Amino acid sequence: MSMTISALATGCGAPPDAPVARRGAAITDGTEHYGHKAVGELEAGATGKIQLCTATLIGKRTVLTAAHCIEPGKPHVFKLEGQSYPAASVIRHEMWDPNINTFPNDVAVIILATAPPNIDPAIITKRPPAVGQELTLVGYGATSETAGDVGQKRIATNKIATITAARFSFTGTGGGIGNTCIGDSGGPAFSTFGGQEELVGVTSAGTVGACGQRGWDSRVDVYHSWIVQNAQGDVYQPGSSGDDQAPTVSITSPKDRATVSGKPTIEVDANDNVGVASVTLEIDGSERETKNAAPWTFSVDLAVGSHAIKVVARDDAGNAGSATITVTVGDGDKRAYGVACDEHAQCISGICASQANVKFCTEKCTAGGTPCPEGQCVDAGGGTSVCVPTNPGTPPGGGGVDQISGGCAVANGERANERGGAATPTPLLVVLCMLGLAAVLKRRRASRPRRR
Repeated sequence: MSMTISALATGCGAPPDAPVARRGAAITDGTEHYGHKAVGELEAGATGKIQLCTATLIGKRTVLTAAHCIEPGKPHVFKLEGQSYPAASVIRHEMWDPNINTFPNDVAVIILATAPPNIDPAIITKRPPAVGQELTLVGYGATSETAGDVGQKRIATNKIATITAARFSFTGTGGGIGNTCIGDSGGPAFSTFGGQEELVGVTSAGTVGACGQRGWDSRVDVYHSWIVQNAQGDVYQPGSSGDDQAPTVSITSPKDRATVSGKPTIEVDANDNVGVASVTLEIDGSERETKNAAPWTFSVDLAVGSHAIKVVARDDAGNAGSATITVTVGDGDKRAYGVACDEHAQCISGICASQANVKFCTEKCTAGGTPCPEGQCVDAGGGTSVCVPTNPGTPPGGGGVDQISGGCAVANGERANERGGAATPTPLLVVLCMLGLAAVLKRRRASRPRRR
């Protein structure tokens, strides 16, 4: 993309002799992109004579692209997330005419032989465009007409400049503004409405010999009915079918912000009004595993440090729900939250607290704010609150809390009555070893840059 993305100056994708998988530098005023998973490469033609375009999955097996990307009678392969999906059929708009320089009706639908799994299709819009409307451009095109670096997905932004009966245009590149270039043909332009991203344009053409001057897209709203008809209804349209309810999903174990071993088991609860089709596990933004039947339980290996764990539940209608937690894997010599300790240095958090005669590793918290991995957030005095687990002090390897002794953290969860009788319960009070806690707080403050 002149990002530059441009198709198209001549209304075509990358030429047959262009490389189709070479990684290039980031496009002008755009960046290499690994999101928008429904957007893939389209290869048309036989080996050695392949034309590269961009295309978008809009249904389970339906792909939207430009009419000029279609090579009648030749193979078409849609490449998505490293997998290849051959076309079962291709339908180019019947009114497409390459001899008309305004490129009307430059849209096409491809029906794949098999459905790509676990990919959320893009939503095609019914909304008419407006001048000034913000666009997100995605494509596999070159950074300039002479760069020859097609094959890397890139993303950029622009705004609608002009609108005609069946097309809209966007202009310029540079200063944070992106455009389209050779190989981006057939790719999507997205706009966001009420928090929902919709596919509003299909990359069609651009100024001859100058990627980045002006790009033209076919309006999806104008061709919406044609697209749905030729897709035989296989188009993702939230709210248009009997099932527009997303699955509900939660991670039941481990808890959010928990400290775990390097081999935790992720337990998921997923439900849907019709039925859950699959649950996908992602670790730190990368997919790890997908299951197509309950129980939704995953075993993973995690390195020492903090990790974002996300699960996505999908139903057969394409609706999706997700849940995310953060967990920490400590090094083998440090003790996790709630485990018995004698001193601060033994804990991953650097804080060892006590309740009655039980000492345990804890974490700072904020009432009504920063939550605890488990248990409750308790005022420790001095404007500091800490977490107290439900069953604190379980030593590593098992055993009872009566094994704990020593340390500098002091607390009284019970105290003898004034007459020297049996101990009576009092409100939970945790008093930290203030010297150790002060050291922790001092180190944190020292790491902050000074204001000038």
